[in-house]
Amino acid sequence: MVISLASGLASVVTNPFSTGFFQLGQKASVIEASTACPGMFGSGASPGNTGKVLVDPLNGGAYNVVGLRGKKFLLPALWNPKTASCWTVM
Repeated sequence: MVISLASGLASVVTNPFSTGFFQLGQKASVIEASTACPGMFGSGASPGNTGKVLVDPLNGGAYNVVGLRGKKFLLPALWNPKTASCWTVM
């Protein structure tokens, strides 16, 4: 639920065309900013490699953000139109 909400907000905020989509390169490759970096969660991510994420020693779960009261989340990378690259919180 958190990822769905964050994806929706990111699409609205980063959408320069007011169409719900962001265009990368050619006109045929129209995608949402929040889906431009699939499977990327940390720095150094590449296809098949999630990148640098932290692992909770208590349950073995991966995370890259710590929220209120120590709650841990794994948030996906977002497309950054300024740098034309994927941005992660780590």
